[in-house]
Amino acid sequence: MTATKLSIFSAICLGLSLPPVHWSYCIWLAPIGWLVLVLRDQPPGRRGYVWLWAATFAFWLHYLWGIRSAHPVLYLGWLALSAYLAAYVPAFVRISRHLVHRRRIPFVVAAPAVWTLLEVARGYLLSGFSGGLIGHALVRQSWLIQIADLLGAYTVSWMVLTVASLAMLAFRPGGRRLPARIAPWLGIGVILIGSMGYGWWRLHDLRELPRERDSVLRIALLQESIDTVFDGEPEKNVERSIEMFRKYLELTARVLNEDPDLDLIVWPESAFTSNIPDQLVDSIDDLQAPPGLEERRAEYQDFVRLRSERFPDKLRALRDLVATRSRRATHFLVGTDTIDYNQNPPQAYNSCLFISPDGQLLGRYFKQHPVPFGEYIPFLASFPSLAQLSPIGAGIAAGVEPRSFPLGKFRISPSICFESTVPHVIQGQMASLRRNGQSPDLLVNMTNDGWFWGSGMLDMQFHSAVFRAIENRRPFLIAANTGISAWVRADGVIERESERRTVHTIVATVAKQAQNSLYSPLGDLATIVVLGLFLAGGWLLGDGRTNLFAIR
Repeated sequence: MTATKLSIFSAICLGLSLPPVHWSYCIWLAPIGWLVLVLRDQPPGRRGYVWLWAATFAFWLHYLWGIRSAHPVLYLGWLALSAYLAAYVPAFVRISRHLVHRRRIPFVVAAPAVWTLLEVARGYLLSGFSGGLIGHALVRQSWLIQIADLLGAYTVSWMVLTVASLAMLAFRPGGRRLPARIAPWLGIGVILIGSMGYGWWRLHDLRELPRERDSVLRIALLQESIDTVFDGEPEKNVERSIEMFRKYLELTARVLNEDPDLDLIVWPESAFTSNIPDQLVDSIDDLQAPPGLEERRAEYQDFVRLRSERFPDKLRALRDLVATRSRRATHFLVGTDTIDYNQNPPQAYNSCLFISPDGQLLGRYFKQHPVPFGEYIPFLASFPSLAQLSPIGAGIAAGVEPRSFPLGKFRISPSICFESTVPHVIQGQMASLRRNGQSPDLLVNMTNDGWFWGSGMLDMQFHSAVFRAIENRRPFLIAANTGISAWVRADGVIERESERRTVHTIVATVAKQAQNSLYSPLGDLATIVVLGLFLAGGWLLGDGRTNLFAIR
């Protein structure tokens, strides 16, 4: 087959393996076209590399189409991100060919290691994007993906690439000796049986739920169906924010009527804002107006003062619901905006508030990993006019530290939106909290996926959360506006999940689950070191004339 056909074949298989089709078995076929181009003696040539990029670009355009839904300027982010991610496949083929054909590293060592290291790299480059990893296609094969607690979700991607590479060698024509023909099948068997055996052990290693009520949390995850729209009319945006708050307040009242024994209720990202953000300001009277508004300083101060006076009304609304409907001390995690007027200029944050049953604000978490184009504009300092085109203006600032909030015998660590899609973000938060003696027992993600209008972006974020649960061996809860909200166990088993674009409530009964992982304390450094050792060992031992897994 030509490079063009091989590129299209792999891109189609990759697309079929992920939502919306999600024929997960196709993921075992997806690498074949790329691996053939690595294995061939003749390089693909410039035209072949262009087709590799173009076919993969088409896949990412299809998979990420939801990015562009909320505002026209987001088309730029959709096209730019798709073009960038597509470059990884030709890079994989080019680097792998160099290692296999020039450095004589065995094909079955080089190709999986290069692919996996490139997946690690894109979790860091250009702020990081780890959605749509090859291993994510197997998200519902819980018995096969438990190995993600060893070296992260990348371990599953390595497994897929290694099995595909061995299969390539097994089906290569030629009169090789019997051991050389059998060895790839033995390798496939060892990897799959070993992964399934490890998965069986991990899935049966969870302790039973405690019987004591105070050792279990009952948590309600709220989901409304409100698409995000930016139509250039600020008044309508304000109305939508207020309506969103009202609907979630009504849903809170309804869930407390149906289940008054809740310990925690979680609202999604931004749902609590209602055009009255949380504000940090020491002295409103000393507040300076922004540049260009110096003559309207008093009006500016009155605006900040009015918001500060009205914000407690929202806290009292939650307090009143708990007082009249709850039989327990129901706490809240809610998503909102926070503006810190104590900084110059004032900084806006995407934040999570932890609120007590009596309406007291107990703590804040500021999102640490803003989304490019959605929450900040890259290169804005060089091109400030971009802020006028964006629905988010100048964007938000990044928080500097994770948080874990105490609730009974538990500690709960929140994350916001796409933070759950990047392995090292959640792992880094876990490691930091562990060092401070605040290791969380439960991970909660709050997201407003109304930006994506029910597209496959919802599945991408949901699948990432399943792997975050396994990597850190903690239950993972998701409260998502428009869905997909979910309760995921510490072993990645999905206990509950919602339909997209529906009004839904998930009540999760969560207990401490005594499991540990290798990835959570060590992070991506361990992944890089292990794969580096693989490549070094292949370079030292590889010989194209004698090695069973070599290229000839």
